[in-house]
Amino acid sequence: MTTALSSLHKSRQIIDKALTFPMGKITARYIRDHEVPQGVASEHELELRRYLAVCAIYPEESFGMAGIVDELWHTFVIHTREYARFCEVVAGHFMHHVPKDPIGPPETKPGGAYRNFLEKYQETFGHEAPKHIWPTLVAVQKDGLDCSCSDSACNCTFCGGGGDD
Repeated sequence: MTTALSSLHKSRQIIDKALTFPMGKITARYIRDHEVPQGVASEHELELRRYLAVCAIYPEESFGMAGIVDELWHTFVIHTREYARFCEVVAGHFMHHVPKDPIGPPETKPGGAYRNFLEKYQETFGHEAPKHIWPTLVAVQKDGLDCSCSDSACNCTFCGGGGDD
């Protein structure tokens, strides 16, 4: 098997494991704590699984996190046994949640780690990350991660509607 085919096969295995890992307890807690409808929580769960799969596929790279999916990741992380088991099954090692240090040195490239995630997401899944869940780079570079939707009828799960008002 060539290296490229082997790498593709390994990536597919990681994605399959991430997508099938049982997370019912975590999602139920997220729904309860954040008063999120089941359909929205399911979308967030899928995107968290994809984010963590990208992290597992490219363990030597740094990926930024932005938007509402981070809240679900926080819920997952506090379920330490389940999260550690997910990491072992999917990545073969623990994947730390490392928040951005607001007083640390600024990144040399604004949004660099998050931009890297968005690029690898598209490369891995064959389409862009859903904009109604993952904020744009413009939004990430603002204080407060405001939605940068220009559509006044926006009803994304990130901003809840109304665009940049």
